[in-house]
Amino acid sequence: MALVADRILSTMTSSEAVNPQQRAVAVEGLRNARDLGGQRRTAGGVTPMGVFFRSENLDLVTEDGWRELQALGVRTVVDLRQPVEREQAKYEAPRWITLESVDHDGLVDHPDFWSGYWDNGLVSTPLYYLPHLEQLPERSADVLRVMARAPRPHSEQCWTHSTSNRSSIT
Repeated sequence: MALVADRILSTMTSSEAVNPQQRAVAVEGLRNARDLGGQRRTAGGVTPMGVFFRSENLDLVTEDGWRELQALGVRTVVDLRQPVEREQAKYEAPRWITLESVDHDGLVDHPDFWSGYWDNGLVSTPLYYLPHLEQLPERSADVLRVMARAPRPHSEQCWTHSTSNRSSIT
């Protein structure tokens, strides 16, 4: 999922990247939620914290968990799962959340790309990310377009989620 929030929590003036444990986000009902900020930029500096987040699907988020997301400023959820996976969603987002969806992987539309990854067991690993971006750049461009048009009163915060951690924005 991708969630877009309404403020930046930290501008990260330091050039030091944040260690992965500092990027973990505690949300009741999620086990694998992370702030995507704190990453070293190639041109120097670090990406801001509290802008983009990622997690597994939101099926187990509790009422308290939704309040925690709201307190983080999250206002938009972008579901990166396949249409058939989205049909099985068990959560109902609060009214203050804007729901968007993008078929990021394109499993059905691009079986030739995915066949090798299914065959060798690498489908749910980061080893497919770069080839996916190189061979199917329109899939990631679609995600970025949705995130860019998300309503954001003060700045942008986005939450991404997927099944099996297959589709995340990094």
